[in-house]
Amino acid sequence: SRVDKHWFAVRDVLLKTERLLSLVPLNRNCPLSVCSSTKDVLNKLFLALQHPYICPILDLEFIAYEGQDYVIIVQPINHGSLKDLIHG
Repeated sequence: SRVDKHWFAVRDVLLKTERLLSLVPLNRNCPLSVCSSTKDVLNKLFLALQHPYICPILDLEFIAYEGQDYVIIVQPINHGSLKDLIHG
């Protein structure tokens, strides 16, 4: 767990479901270019990446605030543990 990572439970009013929103500062040594093309490529990659043991990323966004770059990640909220999901 990262000390500077923040989680929020948010409600998607269009789909009437709860989502997990994570706000994480990017390391200054991060090799990713913080731009719309990088965001688009990562969103397409995460949309295509589907596996029962990988929690899907529904949306990713970059923001800059007070000289620091952040990534915002939206995921579904899973209830129960990984063991519960695997063994039903």
